[in-house]
Amino acid sequence: MEPTTGARATLLGHLTCWILGVGAVLTWNSMLSAMDYYLQVFSDYYPSRVLPLVYQPISMVVVGVLTAFESEIITQYRVVCGFWLFFFVSLFIPVLDLACSGLGSFGTYVGVCIGTALFGTSGGCVEAGVVGVLSYTHTGLLQSFTAGVAASGVATSCMRLITKASFAEDRAGLRKGALAFFFISAIVELVCVVLYIFVFRRFTKRVQNEAIETEPRLSNTKLLKANLDYVFNIFIIHVVTLAIFPGILAKDSQTHQLRSWYVVTLVTVFNVGDMAGRYFICLNSLKLKNRTMLFWLVLVRFALVPAFYFGSQYEGWTIVLCFFLGTSNGHFSVCVFVNAPKGYKVSEQSALGNILVLALLSGVFVGEVASWMWLI
Repeated sequence: MEPTTGARATLLGHLTCWILGVGAVLTWNSMLSAMDYYLQVFSDYYPSRVLPLVYQPISMVVVGVLTAFESEIITQYRVVCGFWLFFFVSLFIPVLDLACSGLGSFGTYVGVCIGTALFGTSGGCVEAGVVGVLSYTHTGLLQSFTAGVAASGVATSCMRLITKASFAEDRAGLRKGALAFFFISAIVELVCVVLYIFVFRRFTKRVQNEAIETEPRLSNTKLLKANLDYVFNIFIIHVVTLAIFPGILAKDSQTHQLRSWYVVTLVTVFNVGDMAGRYFICLNSLKLKNRTMLFWLVLVRFALVPAFYFGSQYEGWTIVLCFFLGTSNGHFSVCVFVNAPKGYKVSEQSALGNILVLALLSGVFVGEVASWMWLI
């Protein structure tokens, strides 16, 4: 089928990219949402600290390798394989739990770690691949994809609120919630496979054909040097965000009026703010096309670290800060992804999209390591 035009086709394209964005990180968000259960089952193995340190480095390595050989790899194959891997691992983890009757043995924990590593592998295949394609396809579709990434966090937060209200806060109740997360994730990932194969490629086929260029493109090194500020921005944005969230937010949560609902509420507020921030770019006055202004605004976010440190004891103040952390994270991130590829050849835009995702994942990893400072 040839690419179609018109409002209906545009809406379908935006919706498809939005759903693909949800699927790109839903499985990992489900793992994080199920962390309450794993903290009870694997209390001796520190899953809240270990699993992120399994996921992020592997995801970074995969994106790094795929970025280095981006021109030699067929993007559609890597993305389809990534979504299929998401689907199968999303089934593997709950089936493993059911087979072991929810017992927290070391062997089961190793299985969960392997599943987490595979999530990192598939995440590296999918997110950078789709961003690379959308970087030269249509900036509006790229914005929809990044909004979908944030919407994934909102979806898992809402599911966590529902399961928390529906099931008891004991081990059995947390287990039901965790199993629900992964089975729902598996369904969404299967939908993403279908959408990518039968819908997404229809909107990108023509532009991908134009990517076959006779003139050599800029090397990754030259692209990095020319866009060092954008790469730095996306890196620092996520260092600051992950250094704060969720490390300090879970500190002394029981002293607040919301008690066990406090952290869940903060996570939801952050995710809602993150998604809202990714739509700010739809307003011309908030597109932040000035690279210097964007650079300084990103640096100003460092002020959020002491703001959270001194304001964490105040429930209402922390909720406001959390919303601002999310909106600034989403808004600044999408500004970088949309503005950076402009002015380059098709193949260069794809490569730059991969480089930016690698910088993002590097920032997430450094931020997660920095979050340990709240334990000092």
